[in-house]
Amino acid sequence: MAASEKVIQLRQLLAGKFPAAHAARPRTRDAFHTCLPRLDDIGLPKGELTELVSEHASTGVATLLATLVESALRAPHHVALIDGRDSFDPQSVSADACRNLLWARCRNALEAGKAADLILRDGNLPFILLDLRANPVREVRRLGSPVWYRLQTLARHSSVTCLVLTPAKIVSSARLRITVARSRSLAEVDLRRDRLVQDLELPVTRRRETAGDLVANEQHDRQVAG
Repeated sequence: MAASEKVIQLRQLLAGKFPAAHAARPRTRDAFHTCLPRLDDIGLPKGELTELVSEHASTGVATLLATLVESALRAPHHVALIDGRDSFDPQSVSADACRNLLWARCRNALEAGKAADLILRDGNLPFILLDLRANPVREVRRLGSPVWYRLQTLARHSSVTCLVLTPAKIVSSARLRITVARSRSLAEVDLRRDRLVQDLELPVTRRRETAGDLVANEQHDRQVAG
């Protein structure tokens, strides 16, 4: 068993034995508000890359993506969708949502990486969705760690939240990684959009804390102990 898996199991064991001490920690003050409870409960950090791994073809992630575009109307904010293989269906969202959307249609992962670099440098859009799910894993891996660390640096400088949707664990610089736990059955795919998104299993499989998070968590632990 990998060391990281042992750590996760140990944390789960301790959380079960000492629930008060391991109550939900306060999210970082820099969490981005998506207006989507499933993700806001996790807390997407501003100025960081978050990776959402979808290893199976039918997971409901396409519905989640469309819901995120729609939720930009309620926030309200504009969103950039960098479409790595020109696979997004604009009819999956309302006309109003499309007015809040910058859709960058790319043919491959390299073009998508360049588009992400450009939009992050601009820094005028608070939320970027980089969708690489439809790209071959080998093609996405060719981007390499230097590209991901450059995009991470740009996100941090611009305070832009970037959610990268991938077909495998690839984004080496991601501070937060969420993995879609299982595939959806045909019966579940027929559920209403809001129900399908709410029922998605989205366990956090990586969370790297910043100095600010550590201070907030120490304060939280002192309050629990007191």
